[in-house]
Amino acid sequence: MRRKLPYIAIGILLLLAGIYAGLKDWTVTPRDAIASKGATVVNVSDLMKAADIFPIADLQKAPDFDLLSLDGRRVQLGRYRGKVVLISFWTTW
Repeated sequence: MRRKLPYIAIGILLLLAGIYAGLKDWTVTPRDAIASKGATVVNVSDLMKAADIFPIADLQKAPDFDLLSLDGRRVQLGRYRGKVVLISFWTTW
């Protein structure tokens, strides 16, 4: 047992050092962590401008139409006026 004691003590010290290092990183905000590594923090509007994505200046209402849902019910787009609607047209061919 006496021969194992130094190894156990070193193992415990390494474990405590790892726990301390992990807890220390939790006090840093993500923005600070990125900036400390030399990276630049970019906001979403700058990324959208860089990709030539701009808000639509001339909004128009979508025409009202109806489709069949997956369960066979008729769904009208007009019932969802004022809400965000994602319509995905796809096929299996």
